[in-house]
Amino acid sequence: MSSLATNNSLWKNGSFVRLWCGTLFSAMADGAFFILLNWFIVNAIGSGAILGTTLICMSIPRLLFMLAGGVAADRLNRKWIMFSSLLARGMILAGFSLLMLQENGAWFPVSQSVRDGSFIRNSRCIFLASTQLDFALSCLSRTTCAR
Repeated sequence: MSSLATNNSLWKNGSFVRLWCGTLFSAMADGAFFILLNWFIVNAIGSGAILGTTLICMSIPRLLFMLAGGVAADRLNRKWIMFSSLLARGMILAGFSLLMLQENGAWFPVSQSVRDGSFIRNSRCIFLASTQLDFALSCLSRTTCAR
């Protein structure tokens, strides 16, 4: 039986190894995201209720898409379902990345809305000055890099 396992090993199949590595890295990134999100909400806001609400809001789409994906996997070609879902995920992430690359497209409004956070009560002047300095330096660096 060991000769059968070594001759037909999945680890010799390049497609499987690439899929396995991609899934491993994606799972590690998702895990790191949840840890960092929890850490940020607890440290920055300090509210367990907001943390719970955030995690529930993130779980509902996952639950709905898992249910729909299970039904689709029973009826359609699983390879195309996997390809389509990964392609859609990549396109959504690329879209968000393009929004962040725009000059003030998403970063500037977000950075300006953060100033009203409860974690900056004691140092509002320093925070406002540092955000404006960061914005000015980022504009200067973009202008310099563009030339």
